[in-house]
Amino acid sequence: MIRSGVMVELRGRVRSVAEKVDDQRIRNARRLIRAMRKGEGPDVVYFGESTVSWIAGEDVDRRPLHRIVADGLGPTVSSVAIHGGSYHADLLSRFARILTLASRPPVVIAPLWVRGRFNCITQHPVYGHRQVMPFIDNIDLGGSLLRVHQKVAKPSAEEFEAFYRIPFPTIAGDLTIGDYVSRLKDPVFSAEAPAERSKLIFAYHQCSSLATGGELDAVERFGAALRALDCPVVTYQTPISVETGERHYGGAIKELIHDNFAILNKAYEAGLSRDASIILSGTTAPENYFVDPDLADEHLNERGRRWLAEQIVEQVQCALSAR
Repeated sequence: MIRSGVMVELRGRVRSVAEKVDDQRIRNARRLIRAMRKGEGPDVVYFGESTVSWIAGEDVDRRPLHRIVADGLGPTVSSVAIHGGSYHADLLSRFARILTLASRPPVVIAPLWVRGRFNCITQHPVYGHRQVMPFIDNIDLGGSLLRVHQKVAKPSAEEFEAFYRIPFPTIAGDLTIGDYVSRLKDPVFSAEAPAERSKLIFAYHQCSSLATGGELDAVERFGAALRALDCPVVTYQTPISVETGERHYGGAIKELIHDNFAILNKAYEAGLSRDASIILSGTTAPENYFVDPDLADEHLNERGRRWLAEQIVEQVQCALSAR
C-alpha cells in the first residue's frame, strides 16, 4: 500500500514537470500520430472532453468512460482515446486531421457537448485552447515527432480581465462572465446560500441559448473534418442533468436544453452532409447518474458511465461489423 502511494505521488510529480515543458494537448497529438502510424492504425478513436476521463471519489468501478467502452469492445478491438479538460469541437477538429495518417479509417466516437459551444468555454483563456490550436494545425504529420513539443504560456491577468467582461446571458439574467465567477467564488455566498449557489452554477454551465449566443461554426467544421476522412462515426450527446435544472428553474429548462441539442445536432449534420445516427443521451440520464448534480457539470459516476458506455459499445460494434 505504501509502495502504491509512493508511485501515485511520483507519477503526479512527473506529470507536473511534464506540463511545465510540454503541453498535455501536444502530448496527445504525438500519441495519436504514433497510433496512426502503427500498422493500419487503431480500430477505434475516441474523442472527448473531461466526461470521458472523470470518475467519482466514491466509485467502486475506477474505470473512466473510455476504458469501460474499450473493455466492452473486447481485447481484439484496438482503440485510442484523446480527451481532456474542455476538449471542444474546434480542438477536436485539429486532432481529426491526424487520422488521415491511417491506411484504414478508424471508427470515430465523437461527443456533442452543449457547454463546449458557450463562450464561457470557447473564449476562456485556458479552456478555449486558442494558444495551442495553431501549433497542432502546423504539425508536419510526416515529420519527426522530436519537433512536436510546445510549452504554452500561462494567460495574463489582462486576458482574464477581458474574459470576465464578456456578456453571457442565461436564464439568470443578462450578466457578464465575471458576474458569475465573482459570485460563485465568494466564500460567504457559498457558505450562507448553498442552494442559490447551485442554482446559479447550473445557469452558468447549462442555461444559455445556442439559438442566440452559440459558436456553431466549429461544430460544423468538426463534422466536415470527419466527413473528409470518410470514416464511420458514432456520435452521442454529452449528458446533462435535466432533473437538476428542473428542480432549480422548472419545466422550461428541459425545453431549453432540448433546443440546444437540436441546434447542435443540426450544425454537426450540416458538416457531415448527411443525417447522423446520434445517441440521444443528452437529456435522458437520471440525476443519480452524475458525480455531483449541484456542480452542474456533465461528469458521470459509475452508474452513468456504464449506462452511456453500453449505448456507445452497441453502436461501435455495428459500425465495425459494417466496415
